[in-house]
Amino acid sequence: MGIKFTTENQSFRKVMANGLQYHVPRFQRDYAWNAEQWEDLWDDLEATDIGDQHYMGYLVFQSDNEKIFSVIDGQQRLTTVSLIIIAALYKLNALIEADQEKEKNEQRLDQFRNNFIGFTDTVTLVTKPKLTLNRNNNTYYKNYICSLEQLPQRNITASERLLGRAVEYFQKRIDEKVAIDDGAKLAEFIETLLDKLLFTTITVGSDLNAYRVFETLNARGVQLSVPDLLKNYLFSLIDSGRKIDKHELKRLEDDWLHIVSQLGQYDFTKFVLAHWNSQNQFVSRGQLFKRIKQNITTRELAFEYLRQLRENSEIYAALQNGDDEFWRQQEYRGVQDSLRTLALFNIKQPHSMLLSVFRKFTSDRFCKAVKAIEVITIRYNVIGGRQANTQEHVYNAIARKVSAGEIANIQSLKVELRSIYPSDDEFCTDFKLKSMRTAQSPKKVRYLLAQLERHVSPDLPLDDTVLTLEHILPENPTPEWSEYFGAEDVSECVDKLGNMTLLNKQQNNNLARKLFNSKKEVLKESPLQISKKVANYESWNKNAVDDRQAWLADIAVSKWKIQFS
Repeated sequence: MGIKFTTENQSFRKVMANGLQYHVPRFQRDYAWNAEQWEDLWDDLEATDIGDQHYMGYLVFQSDNEKIFSVIDGQQRLTTVSLIIIAALYKLNALIEADQEKEKNEQRLDQFRNNFIGFTDTVTLVTKPKLTLNRNNNTYYKNYICSLEQLPQRNITASERLLGRAVEYFQKRIDEKVAIDDGAKLAEFIETLLDKLLFTTITVGSDLNAYRVFETLNARGVQLSVPDLLKNYLFSLIDSGRKIDKHELKRLEDDWLHIVSQLGQYDFTKFVLAHWNSQNQFVSRGQLFKRIKQNITTRELAFEYLRQLRENSEIYAALQNGDDEFWRQQEYRGVQDSLRTLALFNIKQPHSMLLSVFRKFTSDRFCKAVKAIEVITIRYNVIGGRQANTQEHVYNAIARKVSAGEIANIQSLKVELRSIYPSDDEFCTDFKLKSMRTAQSPKKVRYLLAQLERHVSPDLPLDDTVLTLEHILPENPTPEWSEYFGAEDVSECVDKLGNMTLLNKQQNNNLARKLFNSKKEVLKESPLQISKKVANYESWNKNAVDDRQAWLADIAVSKWKIQFS
C-alpha cells in the first residue's frame, strides 16, 4: 500500500507560523553546514531579484496533529535559515542595549522572536524554541543562540561550534548589507527573508514508519542523503520497541560519530558503497540503500553492520591519501607512492577490492596488491582510457572472492587481475598515441615523466615538485615556431607526451617560446635522460615527437609492469 502525504509550496514565514513546532529526531545527524554552504546560500539570496523567491528544496515532516512536526529531512536548511534570522535579532538586541530606539526595537525583537524563533517564558526567561534540534545540539541552540546570549568558545562540540560560527558569519554579512544602527532596516531585511525563501513541504502521518517514508520519497524522486537514510534505518532496527536505554544510545551515537570523523572530508556514500561492494554482489549508488535494506533486516544484523562500518572507515579514509598518518606504520610504508598515484588520477574503482584485501591479507601482501593496482591504473585508466565500468565489476568479483577466502595469495590475485591488464603491446601502442591537455593542471604529466626518469636514472636524486613541465613545441607557438614545425601538425603534436619534458623553473622561464635550437642547447646540459634525449634530434617536428614518444613508451612498458609468473 502506498504512502499518502500532503505536498505544499510554502515560504519560511508560513512554515514557522501559527504556533507550529518542529523537532529533529534524536537519531538525526548533528548540524554540519560550514562556511562553504553558508556562503553559497547567502550568494544565492543576494542574486535573487527583489520580489522574487529563492527555492530551498524539500522539507519532509511527520505529524498527526498539525501542530508538532518531526523533521525527517531538511534540518540543515531549516536550522540555517533560523540562524540567519537570529543573527539579525542579535543586531536588534545590540541596538536595544545601546538605547537606540529602544521601545521600537524591543517591539520588533519580541514580534520576530515569538513568531519565528520561539517564545520566552516570563518567569524563567528561558526561550522555548519553535525548532528543537537533536539531543547533541539543542541545549546550545536553546540556551545560548535562541536566547541571544554571548556564545561560549570553550568546552563545546564541533557541531556546536559550527552553530555559533554560522551566527557570526551571518552577522557579518548582514552588517555589509544593512546599516547596523537602523532597526527599521533590520526588520525590513527579516521580513524580506521570511517571504523570499520557498520550500516544498511534504507531511506524512505519524502512523507511518518514518524510515519507510525515506525509502518511498527516494523512489518518488525526492532524493534524501544516504548517511541520513542509513543511520535512521539502522538505528530504527536497533531501537525497535525502544529496547535500548540512553547509555546504549550514547554508545551507538559515539560509534556513528567515530565513522563520520574517520571519513572527514571524504564522501560518506562512496565509503558505504565501497564497503558493500567489498563483500557483496556489485550494486550501483542508486540501488545501494535498497540493497542494504533487503539484507540488513534484524536488530542483530544492524549491530553487526554498524560494527563493520566502524572497522572499515579508518582504512577507507586512509586509502584516499598516501600521506595519511596510517601509512607511517613501518609495515605499510611501501604503499604510499602507489596510493599517491591513485589519488592524483582520482582512481576510486579499486577501493572495494582493497578494503577486502586489507581485511584478509597480511600487510606485505596488501602492499604488493596496491602496487599491482597502481600498474593497472597507469596502463588501463591513465594511458589506455578504457571503460571504468568494466573494471569496477572485475574489482567487485575479486573482492568477493577475497572476502570468501577463495583468493588468499598475490599470485592468485594477479591471475584475476589479468583481464584488466593491457598487454605490453597494447600499452605500448596506447602510450605512443597518448596526448594529455596540461593547460589546467600539468601535475599529472609531470608525475608520469618523473617516474620514467626515475626508471632510467635510478641513482639520480629527483624531486619532481621543484620541476616544471616544458612543451618543446610551445602550447601557444609564435608564427616562427608554427612555420618551423609545420602549421598543419601543431595541433596534433603540442599535447603529445613526446613533446613534453622536465626542467627547473628558471630554465623553463628562460626558454619560454624560444625556437628549438635555443632550447636544444639548454636541454643537452640537463642531468635528466628524458630531456637530453630531445637534444639528440637535429630538428623538432612531428617525426621527432613521435620517435621520442615511442622511446618513452618502451620505458613505460618496463616501468609499469606486473610479473605474472
